[in-house]
Amino acid sequence: MHDRLHETDPAAFARMAPQIHAIAAQWRAQVSAELMAALPALELVSVMGVGYDGIDVAAAKARGVVVTHTPDVLNDEVADTTLGLMLCVARQLPAADRFVRAGDWHKGPMPLQRRMSGARLGLVGMGRIAKAIAQRAQAFGMSIAYTARSAKADLPYRYLPGGGAGRRERFPGRHHPVVRARAS
Repeated sequence: MHDRLHETDPAAFARMAPQIHAIAAQWRAQVSAELMAALPALELVSVMGVGYDGIDVAAAKARGVVVTHTPDVLNDEVADTTLGLMLCVARQLPAADRFVRAGDWHKGPMPLQRRMSGARLGLVGMGRIAKAIAQRAQAFGMSIAYTARSAKADLPYRYLPGGGAGRRERFPGRHHPVVRARAS
């Protein structure tokens, strides 16, 4: 392992470069054509994450370097976190925590909050993560609508062409490439 040696010690990198056959990169790594050109034995760039936007795929392809990534590995974690954040927004859990810790409950009750059960969820994009979010939202009895390049015949959710999902929904969210959930 030579973590960012090309940035921290160029001379040492130049000595090691002919022996490097693979790069194990994090999702945010930048693997440029110039970096690949400096690695004559490079065969593989493996990204430990969903995307590979920072990899010069054209340069890798031209050199016969295989580029891999790990789709599906974090779908459940992202979907779980999204539903948790939606609950925090709907039930104002951070504010409720502050209310209790500050002792304000002695002064009177905290105002009632909205419920998430039965609310409308709008998803912009219906990839793997959005599908996992929709599946979890069904357990809350949410009405789910989505927009995408085309309708997905295998899904029971309402398709709204032209970016219509999220305009009227209580919980609009975009799910490509970054997941966002916010109360409207």
